[in-house]
Amino acid sequence: MSTPKTVDACYHRIERPDALLRDAALIANRQMLRDNQALPVEDESCAELYLNSLQLEIDHVAPEAYRLSALLAELVEQHRFILSSKAPIRKLPAEVLSEVFIALASDHAPEKRAPAIIRTVAGVCASWRTIAWGTPTLWTCIAVDCEKSQPWDALLDDQIRARSLARLAPYASRWWNIELVGACDAFAQMSLVFPHLFRATIRLPSYDPHALEILGGAPALRSLFVEATYIWDLFGHPALGFPPLPPLDALTDLRIDAISLSVEVLLDALAQCATSLECLFLLAGEGSTAFGSARQRIILPNLHTADLLYNAHQILPYIDAPALQNLVFRGTHMMDTGDPCMSLLQLLEHGPISLLSLELDEIRSTIEPSAMLQCFTRLNGLSELTVRESRNAFAVVLSHTVLDSMVGAPDVAPLFPHLEFLTMQFSHYSVDEATRNVVDRLVASRTTSRMCGGLAIEALSHCDIQGIPGRPSVQSTRLRWEVDSSTAGWGPDGGWGSDQSNPWG
Repeated sequence: MSTPKTVDACYHRIERPDALLRDAALIANRQMLRDNQALPVEDESCAELYLNSLQLEIDHVAPEAYRLSALLAELVEQHRFILSSKAPIRKLPAEVLSEVFIALASDHAPEKRAPAIIRTVAGVCASWRTIAWGTPTLWTCIAVDCEKSQPWDALLDDQIRARSLARLAPYASRWWNIELVGACDAFAQMSLVFPHLFRATIRLPSYDPHALEILGGAPALRSLFVEATYIWDLFGHPALGFPPLPPLDALTDLRIDAISLSVEVLLDALAQCATSLECLFLLAGEGSTAFGSARQRIILPNLHTADLLYNAHQILPYIDAPALQNLVFRGTHMMDTGDPCMSLLQLLEHGPISLLSLELDEIRSTIEPSAMLQCFTRLNGLSELTVRESRNAFAVVLSHTVLDSMVGAPDVAPLFPHLEFLTMQFSHYSVDEATRNVVDRLVASRTTSRMCGGLAIEALSHCDIQGIPGRPSVQSTRLRWEVDSSTAGWGPDGGWGSDQSNPWG
């Protein structure tokens, strides 16, 4: 390193700051610090002089730098003012600006549009704020959120929400969609009327018998989602139940998530929209499987789709759904919730149903073959069947008996003669050689249309079979091959690789 050899060399006058910086860098710089180089003893006096000189330059340059920085900011701001005043957009009439604001907001989700307008165009000028406020399309979704970081929120949350709602109440006649979180008595006490309300989402962290009374003022409500997250039986106390639902004669879509509640307490809610209900999504927890013979069946004349999770299938014996076409069972564990096929059988025995689609998804227990066969024999019109066993569960949903019945015999028609879409996912624990063989025969029997047992049997237009070790995973129309990790080594010596009798095509 080249450094001044004597202290006298540091006393010369530094004419320019860049010269001072250049010389001072010989004493200490970034690379020297990274290399952890300590200052030599002979350079300490010279370093002190450089420190003093640098501080003098800082004191001299800083005020001027601050002045120039402020001047630059003013120049830039004034430049923007003049440039903005010349912008062609300022010459547009209010109705055109309104359309521009709508186009800008359309890039955001409906619940994000109002905040986006407030952060952007509303901050430009009073004129733009007035135009934005006078454009109703921009204010179709308003979020009223309480500050969750305040320590008193737990005590005053409902009061704050009620006051916010009171300020919005004059506009209730224009509301199309609302989402409320919390059970607040003040909502029902306000007697709001929502003549155009189409969709409502209500999340209930705690039980309140008046939580859903606000919906009594929504005669046109078509879609309702209620999420009840409270746990009422944590200590074995009696059930608090589900908040009473007012009559909703226009409701077509109902979703209730109530994992801590049993099916029994949800039947009354279902009865309040029975006539108009078309789609039902129900999640229910554990409960008794017998409500008593005195329980009157609920007639759902227009229900065409039911998606039932966990224990919700137990609702089927207590409804009549003559128009039901699509039925889904999800997450069923028979040890906890009973056999869903037994519930379906009770529904089928009460009256004919033209079910078109049946899905058993993530079934985690073995289904009794006799119960399944009794159901399946009553579903001759079924065109789509999906069965997914849980991959990691010791479960058998489609037994050999059921699969054989789906194949049929020369003089015996198979189950589901009109089946067009078939999806089967087996757990690795439920598959043996007999299962492999019967699946082979099933696919072979449905590759083309045929006559069997006096009935015309449709060919499958879509087949998706997965989870059979030693077999390719077959997907899509006309059996496109995709080999999964469990099929390594399956080839000419093992089976389908070169076998001309391959039933998969």
